[in-house]
Amino acid sequence: MKLQYLYDFDGELEIIEKEVLYLSSDMVLTQSYDGLIVDRILKRDDNGVVVEWCDIVDTHLFPEKVNGGIDLQAIKDMSTLDFFLHLANLGK
Repeated sequence: MKLQYLYDFDGELEIIEKEVLYLSSDMVLTQSYDGLIVDRILKRDDNGVVVEWCDIVDTHLFPEKVNGGIDLQAIKDMSTLDFFLHLANLGK
């Protein structure tokens, strides 16, 4: 699933679309360049664009080789054990 976020880069507003996995109606799992992030959505505009959020968990653990292989939709039905086995296999 895709979700749009409104970023302010020194006064330049830009909408960035991210792949997310919904954990609840106001909490999503998404990827950064080197890890996974759990965001709490605080506010959306009239078009559904996320304009205010806070990071609940922000990991910086994975090398690009591992992080690039994480498919958020594929992991939604994995057990915790299966998820960590999947990460281990990506790192080989």
